[in-house]
Amino acid sequence: MARRLSKRRPFSQRILPLFVIGLGLLMLPALIPSTPFEVTHNVAAVAKAPSWNLTDTNGTAYSLSQFKDKKVVLIDLMAIACESCKIVTQNIKAIYPQYKAQVFVISVDVWNTIDSVSDLKKFKDDEGIPWPMALDSDSMLTKYSASNIAKVVIVDGYGNQVFSNTGVTDTNTMRSNLDDAIKNSFKPKAPDFNLTDTKGTSYNLRQQEGKKVVIINLMAMSWQSSRSVIDDLRSVYNSTKSHLLIISVDIMTTETQANLSKFRTDMKIPWPMAMDTDNMAMKYKTGNETKTIIIDGNSVTVYEKIGLTDKKVLKDTVSKAIKDTIPSTINSTSLWILAITAGVASFFSPCAFPMFPGYMAYYFKKNLEQNEKKFKAGKAVASGTVTALGIIAVYLIIGGLVLIVGSAIYPYFSKLQLVIGIILVFLGSLLMTNLQYDKIIDPFRKAFSGVGKDKDGKKKDTGFYAGLFTYGAGYGGASAACTLPVFLAVILTGISTGSLLTGLLLLLTYTFIAALLMIFVTVIIAVVGHQAVQKLAKYTNAIKKISGLVLLIVGVYLILFWLAANNYINIPGLG
Repeated sequence: MARRLSKRRPFSQRILPLFVIGLGLLMLPALIPSTPFEVTHNVAAVAKAPSWNLTDTNGTAYSLSQFKDKKVVLIDLMAIACESCKIVTQNIKAIYPQYKAQVFVISVDVWNTIDSVSDLKKFKDDEGIPWPMALDSDSMLTKYSASNIAKVVIVDGYGNQVFSNTGVTDTNTMRSNLDDAIKNSFKPKAPDFNLTDTKGTSYNLRQQEGKKVVIINLMAMSWQSSRSVIDDLRSVYNSTKSHLLIISVDIMTTETQANLSKFRTDMKIPWPMAMDTDNMAMKYKTGNETKTIIIDGNSVTVYEKIGLTDKKVLKDTVSKAIKDTIPSTINSTSLWILAITAGVASFFSPCAFPMFPGYMAYYFKKNLEQNEKKFKAGKAVASGTVTALGIIAVYLIIGGLVLIVGSAIYPYFSKLQLVIGIILVFLGSLLMTNLQYDKIIDPFRKAFSGVGKDKDGKKKDTGFYAGLFTYGAGYGGASAACTLPVFLAVILTGISTGSLLTGLLLLLTYTFIAALLMIFVTVIIAVVGHQAVQKLAKYTNAIKKISGLVLLIVGVYLILFWLAANNYINIPGLG
């Protein structure tokens, strides 16, 4: 076998091209253009409340959607045996008479596997609770990221979650937040419109509600003031277009759509333009003058100006309207790209990858013990899969704990995200240098990578596949020593969308990518032969630097995302 290997091409020419091709295929989604993390404001500012359908103890059905534009909703997530829940119940009872005309209150028992409808009905009668109570039959515990303790959530008249608090919420806090929700929920809405632009696309104001802030630019091609306002609108559009719709409406009856289409092309105007076919001049009360109207995500007019505009005022007003009324949205493609990238970084973690030659030596040793000197594709795949299962087991345990803790720290995620980004930039930068990184991470690596070893630190003598599984578990544990911040970045970003399920799916994607790499590399090196093990060690330093670059990119990305989300900077695609 040694002779056959010596006649082959050099190691770097055989294994590295295959490795690069495989890694490239895994990273291909990252090359697809997408708008990363389309968020222009802090995710804690406003979020669309998850929908639900519940039936109370009297058999009456309720849904969140039925109260939109009618009432503010207070959701009391509780359990009969929960002492803090009883305090919250009494606090709600104290203010309920004052708010019952404008606020719908519902208590939801999230211990539906322990409490029954009859138990809840008795509790309702004993406590004299006047509002509906229901068992959690619609995953409220998960939808609202609640632990098995009291939690109060307030949803405004537009369906946005504007307040949440875990634990005891006092009466003053509830009053203050209910007053704000009521005040902001039932303002007069701007007149609706139906317009068709020069390209034949239809636009309706109500269709934009909860999705985009709308600027209506009432203008005429022949007015110089209209051209000046259009120039001001360009800068606003470029910095906030992901959450902004501008539509210019020509209110001059003597002008034509053909001329307007040419005007749009000549002026290189990127937003839609339409003729006034819906009495816009009358609806928005303007004569033969340019007028600019800004309408927030709740269809409420927040700015009106006849004539010339102030560019700074426009930008500030639009930014505030987006932050206050447009729920945060995170581009799903970007989430999966982050999970895939993090999975790759995890596999090539400098805490774990130095273990890989030892893993391959163990693999070949066991093969030789079983007199299997020839490569068997099936066994190589099975070996990589069993090792990958060890990695998966460790990742799921650690990731599960992060998910549980993550639901509790979700309200603080905005600040935590910046910290994670800084840590990743630090670790990534350190990996790209020649500094002795091992001295920093050795204590963590030792704490995590003892799986599969006896009390003297030696590898346990187990069966072939059992040994591979424990080796995989040790590999996953060692990797976690370096990549715990990446775990947090992936899973908590998923939770920030308002769904524990998204966080779980991202964790599974992260884990699957790392496991797939273990299978892939096992098979490739098994094809090359056991001499590749010694040669692989030559490339660990280069792999360390590549891993550092990946961590650095993810860290910078999270920092820029945080800065854009909090309106410190404006970056196309980030804010």
